[in-house]
Amino acid sequence: AYGSGCDIVILASDFECVQIIPGAKHGNIQVSCVECSNQQGRIAASYGNAVCIFEPLGTNSHKRNC
Repeated sequence: AYGSGCDIVILASDFECVQIIPGAKHGNIQVSCVECSNQQGRIAASYGNAVCIFEPLGTNSHKRNC
């Protein structure tokens, strides 16, 4: 995963985009840092002086277009 402006882009192991978490949900503040946990699937992202932790809700066999 990586930050792109205010959004977080989540990639599959083959670098295919599988999801975008829009920054509008976090006040359109630029993402300054992203860290991923491969074991638990969690993503930590910092927005200004706040850190958000994202967790997977489940798996979906359908591919999403970004």
